Amino acid sequence: MAGLITKQLLVVIMAACLLEWSISADCPEGCSCVSSPPAVTVTCNNPNLTSVPSGAPKNTTLFVIRGTKLSALKGGDLEGLSHLNTIYFDDNLISTVDIGSFVGVPGLNYIEMVHNEITALPPGVFGSLKKLDTVDLRWNRIKSIQKGCFKDLPLLTAVYLQGNGLENIEVGAFSNMSKSIMIRLDDNSITEIRKGAFVGPQGKSANLALTKNAISYIHEGAFAAFGDLGSLSLANNSLNSIEGAFSGLKSVSTLDLSYNKLQALSDTAFSEITEMSTLNLEANEIKVISAKTFASLATLTGLSVQNNTLASFDVSLPSTLSTLQLQNNLLTSVPSLPSGLTYLDISSNPIEYLEGKQFAKCHP
Repeated sequence: MAGLITKQLLVVIMAACLLEWSISADCPEGCSCVSSPPAVTVTCNNPNLTSVPSGAPKNTTLFVIRGTKLSALKGGDLEGLSHLNTIYFDDNLISTVDIGSFVGVPGLNYIEMVHNEITALPPGVFGSLKKLDTVDLRWNRIKSIQKGCFKDLPLLTAVYLQGNGLENIEVGAFSNMSKSIMIRLDDNSITEIRKGAFVGPQGKSANLALTKNAISYIHEGAFAAFGDLGSLSLANNSLNSIEGAFSGLKSVSTLDLSYNKLQALSDTAFSEITEMSTLNLEANEIKVISAKTFASLATLTGLSVQNNTLASFDVSLPSTLSTLQLQNNLLTSVPSLPSGLTYLDISSNPIEYLEGKQFAKCHP
């Protein structure tokens, strides 16, 4: 019995060695190939590499090229790798991605090309990738997202484009991305958000990040394609008005408008939004908030209006509000407070007096 087990073990070892030999024999020169069925990983990190090596095993599932002189992706570079699902092409010198770069890899679902020199994405470059889930192109030099660049990608859930110096999002740039849950456009130089830049259907409860740009104008209905959002961050921009910006947007769990240049909020600023949990208006230049600005926000629980120039705060607040931050304004009296409030900060205001039983209705 022991002899039989030993023979079986020897057969397994020999099979493994043959598989390792086979993978090594098929591996491109200067690369390493590792098989752990069903996964096959090809890694090519030769600093002198200038093009995508040919001859990778047909069953390659993961292709890694990092820290090389690779300067372009061309049509046919990945063709024939029908099992390929993931590429990590980071820290190279890639400046161009041809329209046919991803033809022949229908199973590709994860693309990461962080820290390259990519300047543009041709419309339709991802068009053949119906299983694409994630595109990570942070820290490149893409100045514009052209119409049709992210179009008809039924499984695309995440797009990361931070730190590109983006200036322009064309109408139709993001369309028919019904599964999208994360679009990150932070740390760029975008100046406006046009109506139609995002075309429906977009993912339900998606998260859209536009923090640290130069946005000064949002076209009316620019976010209507979403219908509802998990979070929308417009912090650290140059907005002085949001009139019409949220037209067509019915729900957003968290809306961050902090560190802009807003000076006044009208009754219609958020009038079409019926569901919101948290609203951040910190560090603007707000002097006036109309009485009914928050009237439609029946589910609001947190409101931050600190570090503005409000002399009064005579507004109707929803009964659901539990957190209110009003510190560092110019308030001389405590405003009327909702009964459900559990946290209030009115520090650093020139409040002159407190009325009797001012906080009697608030929960301890």
